[in-house]
Amino acid sequence: MSSNTIYSPHRYDKHFRLKTPFLLLLVMLYGLRHVAALWSPGLQFSGGEWVKLLGDWRLVAPDVLVVLVLLAAGHRVANAHRYMRQLWHMGRVLLLVAYGTSALLFMGIHRKLLLSVSDANFVLAAATLVLDAVIIFYLARSRLLQDVFADFPDETDSVVSKVLPPQSGDVKPDSLAEQLQTEVMAGSSALVMAALAAKNPEQAMDVAARYAANNDTGEAEQTYRRLLETWPGFAPAWHELGLLAVRANKLSQAAVLVRQAANLDGENALYQRNMGEIFRRLGRLAEAIHAGQAATALKPDDADAHFNLALALADARRTTEAIDSYRATLHLNVAHGQAWSNIGVLLRQQGTHAAAKFAFEQALIVNPRHAEALSNIKFYTQKNE
Repeated sequence: MSSNTIYSPHRYDKHFRLKTPFLLLLVMLYGLRHVAALWSPGLQFSGGEWVKLLGDWRLVAPDVLVVLVLLAAGHRVANAHRYMRQLWHMGRVLLLVAYGTSALLFMGIHRKLLLSVSDANFVLAAATLVLDAVIIFYLARSRLLQDVFADFPDETDSVVSKVLPPQSGDVKPDSLAEQLQTEVMAGSSALVMAALAAKNPEQAMDVAARYAANNDTGEAEQTYRRLLETWPGFAPAWHELGLLAVRANKLSQAAVLVRQAANLDGENALYQRNMGEIFRRLGRLAEAIHAGQAATALKPDDADAHFNLALALADARRTTEAIDSYRATLHLNVAHGQAWSNIGVLLRQQGTHAAAKFAFEQALIVNPRHAEALSNIKFYTQKNE
């Protein structure tokens, strides 16, 4: 997703996937209007001119596309078949085609009626087309819908089980250290509630960080969520949630969360740097480079920001620019062994062997066991034998 829109927490489910908006559900159900007009006993019984206008079998074909999207919506779960995933990603286009085709067919079938303003059913026919046009505009222009159809649970999504406080009769910790740890963490929930009541998001962040430091990522995530329910514009919580998603290897989810933080605080170089690296791992190189350039512009003395930008540029085969970014990294941190090794690889690819050999040697000075540099330096060692 490339949206810059900031969505409030209620838009997300427990996995921080965007929920299917209620209005979209209504649009999909309305997309079955022709099938309903032909075969719904209730609508047929109620009659009405509008039902008659819709109840033409030639208008049914576009409804099949809507059925497919509804089917994908019903299978929008982590263990869904890949065909459901692909179908959902195509969903917005399928709905646009369905409504567009339906409008064209409707105009063709009721051409005479639409040209006769004096006809009693003209207003009904015109209103039907206007409603279709409004829905098409909504489907085509809504940034939320673009992001919803781009989002789909992956295999790593799982329900986060909340850690319950110990009950009387539970097994006691085996050691004093474990008992003390239990007491500390049991008191954290109270601290979170106190922080929220006192309108102190930093204190709540400290509690969440304590959970994360003790590898209780589920409780840390719940704490960040509770914080965002109170302060949806608190960028650090979005960022930390994104880092938790990275730890769980949920990169698509992490991209959404860290991007929210960057949108809320566009002057924070760390958010831009991390967002760029997440995009790079996802293969979204244009976005990775853009974020990396923003990070280096915001904080020119951040060696890691230049290094991450160099990685993205190298992946995009923009070799000359990548070399320049690696040089900027080394200018700021001459002991960055991985930067020496990476720039050596690029220089070797360019045929600049003397500089490449020097780079690998520098990487080995920083870390004599650097596997990649050891492997590459052999090329020059064997060449001289």
